[in-house]
Amino acid sequence: MKSVVFYISLTLLSVGTFYGKEIITLNSDFIDGELIYPGIVKEGPDGKIYASDYRDYYIKVYSQDGRYIRRIGGKGEGPGQMKRMGAFGFSADKKFLFFTEYFNGHRWITFTDLNGDFEKVFKLNIKGNYGTWKTVMLPGNRFLAEIHDANVNSVKKKSNYFEYYSSKKLVIINSKGIIEREILHRRHVSSISMVSTGADITIPFPPEFLWHQYANMVIFTDGLSPNLKIFDYEGEKVGEIETPIPGPEKVTKKDLENWKNSIKESAAYKRHSGLYRISGKVLDLYKKSVFSKKPNISSLSITPDGNILLEAPCYDVNQPVHYWLLNKKGKSICEIKLKSQGLRITRNFVLYKNIDVDENETVCFMKRENNEKSDLLKLERITSSSK
Repeated sequence: MKSVVFYISLTLLSVGTFYGKEIITLNSDFIDGELIYPGIVKEGPDGKIYASDYRDYYIKVYSQDGRYIRRIGGKGEGPGQMKRMGAFGFSADKKFLFFTEYFNGHRWITFTDLNGDFEKVFKLNIKGNYGTWKTVMLPGNRFLAEIHDANVNSVKKKSNYFEYYSSKKLVIINSKGIIEREILHRRHVSSISMVSTGADITIPFPPEFLWHQYANMVIFTDGLSPNLKIFDYEGEKVGEIETPIPGPEKVTKKDLENWKNSIKESAAYKRHSGLYRISGKVLDLYKKSVFSKKPNISSLSITPDGNILLEAPCYDVNQPVHYWLLNKKGKSICEIKLKSQGLRITRNFVLYKNIDVDENETVCFMKRENNEKSDLLKLERITSSSK
């Protein structure tokens, strides 16, 4: 049902039914070009829009008018394919696209040209069970990469249930595929279960692990402060950016009850399938949140002008999402609110995602005409006036 609803929404939005001709939705006349579970969306060095699809593991390419052109990758074992989609990016010289893979995926980074033709793989000599997420290619065939570790020993007994821990590292990988240096490392409880061998249920309000490369440094936040931290490539904290955004709010009993109820009301829980059949009881045993505060930031990006774009978490689907555009010193340039998530400013576009009541996602964009502040305010005005 989801693919049918999504296809209809593509057809309607592509002709500007809701927002006129200024808002465009990525669309396709072919099944191959449909985006069912869109993930990362970027503007490529060729000015085209690249979007990953977690349904079929393709990175799909669209024109500046939102029309589907081709797809790259796909699920499989062969050259240029992936076993489990992670993230994607572009080479330092802007000539190639590369993609990483998550847990149980290939232990390498795959390169293709911008047409999708397989170029090479870069093997990762990293031990253990891990997944590679957001990655930036550096000069000298090196990478700044986010590595998620899955250590089988990271399970602890907590009274009458088990806590599962997750570990995330920001590292520099050298030209031999070896971790050269660890810049950041964060570890925390991520899920709970009645058993120590799986069937774990993700718990709400974990700290964030948000970062962005900025002039041979890294801007980082865990979402638990209004301020952003700056680290160099040695892992040393070298500064902090004070921002005007609100600090994190406390997790309340109502927050916890709302989370439990949302799971219990889901179709999967009601039919007692999969992990809920094994570990559903753990919900009633989880009486106090591991995390005392709700993160105040869910996304961090750097704009083409070197400004900082922050997105607030969406804890209430009936409320708009708050965005702040700040300069490099943390001073506010503008604030907007949208009924959309995943806002990004690129060289030619303002990109974002819409999610409807059936949880179908569409990727929309507006072509840029002015400075970043003016373009964001225009987007807010257009989308709010259409309601």
